[in-house]
Amino acid sequence: MIKFENVSLHRSQRCLLNHCDLTIEQGGFYALTGDNGSGKSSILQVVLGQLGVSSGTIIRGFGHGDYSYLPQKNQLDIQFPMSVEQAVMAGLWQKFGAISALKSKHFERIEQALHEVGIAHLKQASINQLSGGQLQRLLFARMLVQDASLLLLDEPLASIDQKAKNILLDILKAKHQQGVTILITLHDAGLVKRYVSQQLHISDQKVHLCQADFAHSDDCCRLPIRQMAC
Repeated sequence: MIKFENVSLHRSQRCLLNHCDLTIEQGGFYALTGDNGSGKSSILQVVLGQLGVSSGTIIRGFGHGDYSYLPQKNQLDIQFPMSVEQAVMAGLWQKFGAISALKSKHFERIEQALHEVGIAHLKQASINQLSGGQLQRLLFARMLVQDASLLLLDEPLASIDQKAKNILLDILKAKHQQGVTILITLHDAGLVKRYVSQQLHISDQKVHLCQADFAHSDDCCRLPIRQMAC
């Protein structure tokens, strides 16, 4: 579980959250929505401890090795001489260290993840040969091999086609059914409605908790199940 207690958040002298309480329950599948600049990415960074808050308390019910984060901006150096398989393998280095520590089950997990995202046929290809959509699938596979109990994804579906979006969201849906907690930033209201169980919508420095069955985020703001104390 993750809790924000009376949290205020400012970026560049602009208030994003004002004395907000927010609870993310273990095992939930949440879409974080809002206009550009509303604070979606910042909230993910606060959850991870990468960004401090102006005031209030953050309670994180997870440890350092319990989460996996897919940032909006690709942090992989695509000019580095590395194969797709090696890039996915890098997702395990933080937990296991050098490649010599990896066992056959880890290599099987890498192969499985590449199959799940549909790029197993590219595992020996250099990462600088990938299209934007293929690169995003690679990053998704690297996240999957960590088998984390908490997944945080910042606009992971940008610049990929609809088929790839459906594949990746189906994977997330299956992870949710296995008890994994998921927090994902999304813009597409149709995808929110189809895949996500609850929507956290940021508007006017407030957060609205809604069932993710609204055609438009404005409907969520007008008819919130629960309006967070902001």
